[in-house]
Amino acid sequence: MVSKFFLKKGEFFLLFFLFAFSCLCGTEKAVWATPWDIQDKQSIDQMLQKAADCGINTIIAEARYRGDALYFPNKYSSAYANDEPRHYNLADDDFDPLEYLSIACKEKNLKLIAWLTTFVITSSNVENIGLEHPYLRHNYWITYDKYGKRMPHTSQEGAFFDPAIPEVQEYLYNIYMDVVSNYKIDGIQMDYIRYPSKEYGYNPQAKAIFEQSDYTDFQEFKRDNITNFVEKIYHGAKNINPQIEVSTAVFANYDDAYYTRSQDWKAWLDEGIVDKVYLMAYAKEHEIIEKQLDFAASLGQNEKIVVGLRTWDEKNSYTGGEILAKIRLALDKNFGGIAFFSYYGIKTRNYYWFIKRGLNGK
Repeated sequence: MVSKFFLKKGEFFLLFFLFAFSCLCGTEKAVWATPWDIQDKQSIDQMLQKAADCGINTIIAEARYRGDALYFPNKYSSAYANDEPRHYNLADDDFDPLEYLSIACKEKNLKLIAWLTTFVITSSNVENIGLEHPYLRHNYWITYDKYGKRMPHTSQEGAFFDPAIPEVQEYLYNIYMDVVSNYKIDGIQMDYIRYPSKEYGYNPQAKAIFEQSDYTDFQEFKRDNITNFVEKIYHGAKNINPQIEVSTAVFANYDDAYYTRSQDWKAWLDEGIVDKVYLMAYAKEHEIIEKQLDFAASLGQNEKIVVGLRTWDEKNSYTGGEILAKIRLALDKNFGGIAFFSYYGIKTRNYYWFIKRGLNGK
């Protein structure tokens, strides 16, 4: 009887260990890759090998930078009109980063998410764009501030299209659907899925739409513009590929996201119009991130939340040890995963050892 009891007990602990191990392996361990990480085969091969060595299992590759493509629009099917120019680093090249990634990631058993910026349309520098760029072709879509001034491209984040304009939403919807239709990817991620700030959203066409609507609260009108677009992308992508994962990159501070950016990511989770949200928890201060994660955990949807952590350091004052502490904090709270922004930062500051150690639970 005693030996039989211990056998069953041993079996129980073995099953428990296997369950815990499978849960850990199923956790998203991702890294964002910018255009400068994926501009040629050599860069991609090196990144994928380094990422895999660290224990990363998901690549979030930037397929749309600022109104330009790191892929070939309408590559096989032109069912969704997409005439965006290629990214300036690829303008005279026949290399297709997204297709190469789709093949290389599959070979290494890595998940591939196509990361597309949404309403932002320029960086703060427009020297590299040509006349075919949407910023120049559709300048009348740029958002305005409440004083009636069009948003300049020299603002910190660049210029944004106004989300309330129906033609803007149709234009961007076609870009997303074109990528989903033509590329073998595991997911799409909406970034800059928001207004630049509370001060913007006053394009004359947007104002006219609001004035003719039943809305009385302009900020609610703005939030609904974003939420309705997220829902449209979600259902459109699922209609094309029911297995594709639809996610968004969002501000980790929910009050900031909701009141300043019109980004109600809590509602997106509640309404089931995203599969996951990636919190951009980029603060260097441990206490700030802990507070943000505590709020996220209170929503009861941890499996749909991935914690995005900062891995760049512009002043040589952000140590690998600080990153390691944040990794441990995020993993201890049992969210759906962890992501690092960005691979370029990891490479530049040689944070590989800290990432690997953190992801291995050490």
